[in-house]
Amino acid sequence: MIIMRFMPRKLGLQQLYYLASILLLVEAAGAYYDLNYHILNVVDTFFQPAHLLIYSALVGITLTGAAIAALYRKYPLLLLSITSLSAGYGDMLWHTAFGFDGLLSPPHVTLASLQLGIAYYLYTNMKEGDDAGKRSVALAAIWLASLFICLMLGIPASKTKYFDFNPPPAVAIAVGAFAMPFVSTMVMKHCRSFLTLAIYAAIIIPTCMIYNHYNTFELPIFLIGVAIPALLMHRNQRDLAIISIGALSMAVYLPFALDVMEYAVHAKPMYISDTYLTFVRDLQLTAIFAAAGGMVGLWSLTSSFAKLLAFTQFRSANLHHP
Repeated sequence: MIIMRFMPRKLGLQQLYYLASILLLVEAAGAYYDLNYHILNVVDTFFQPAHLLIYSALVGITLTGAAIAALYRKYPLLLLSITSLSAGYGDMLWHTAFGFDGLLSPPHVTLASLQLGIAYYLYTNMKEGDDAGKRSVALAAIWLASLFICLMLGIPASKTKYFDFNPPPAVAIAVGAFAMPFVSTMVMKHCRSFLTLAIYAAIIIPTCMIYNHYNTFELPIFLIGVAIPALLMHRNQRDLAIISIGALSMAVYLPFALDVMEYAVHAKPMYISDTYLTFVRDLQLTAIFAAAGGMVGLWSLTSSFAKLLAFTQFRSANLHHP
C-alpha cells in the first residue's frame, strides 16, 4: 500500500499516537479560537480562519489514523476522525442553511464529543512506561475537550434566528460550581507532569485572552490560578495541588467563568464590554464558586483515599485468609 511505502514501520505506534495528540491540540486551539470568533464577530460563515485550523488538524489526524490502520491494523482513530470530518461537512451544511450557529448546534455537539473521544482513546492507548510528557499532551487534550463541552452547556450562546438551544440557568450553576472544578481535579489526579498545565495555558492565552482583548485584563489572575497547582505538583504536593486547582477553578477558567457565573446567577447573557464590571460586582459570588470548587477538590481527594483504604483492607484480608 502507498501509506506503508512512505510510513516505515520504524515509526512506532506510540510515536503516531503522540503525533495525533499534538494535532488534536491544534484542533483544540482552533475550537477556542472559533469560540471567541463567535463572540467578537456578528457575521459568521463556515470558511473562516478558526475552521481552517480545526479541519486542517482533523485531516492530519485522519492521515495518522490511516497510517496506524495500515501498519498496525488498529482502526478506532481512523473511524473517529473520519466521523469527525463528516460532522465538519454537516457543520458546513448547517452554516449554509442557517448562517450564524450557536454553541449547541448539532454539528458542534457531535464534533466536541468526538474530540473528547479521540483524546480519551489516545491517552488510554499511550503506554504508562513511556515519557510522561507524551501522555501529558494527550491529557491536556482531554482537559480542553471536556472544558469545551462544559462551556457549551454553561454559556448562553446557543440562541440564533432559527433555534434556541440555550440551557436553563440551573445547568450553568452545576457547570460553573461543580463540573468545571471536577474536570480540573480529575486532570490533576492523573497528571504526571506540569507540562499539562503549561499546554492548557499556552492554548487559552492566545485564543481567549489575547485575541479577545476584553479578557486580557484577566491574564495575571489566570496565570496565578494555573501556576499555583503547577508549583505544588512540581514539589510533589499532589494532594494540595488537587484541592487548589478545584478551589482556583474560577481563576483557571477566567476567560469563560464569568460568563457562566453571570448566566447562572442572573439568568442573562453577559455583554463582553461588561466583563470587568461583572468581575468586580460579583466578587462574593466568585468566592462562593471558589468554595464549591474547593469542595470538589476535597471530594476528589477523599474518594481516592477511600479507594486506597478499601484496596488495602481487601489485600490484608486475602493475605490473612489464603
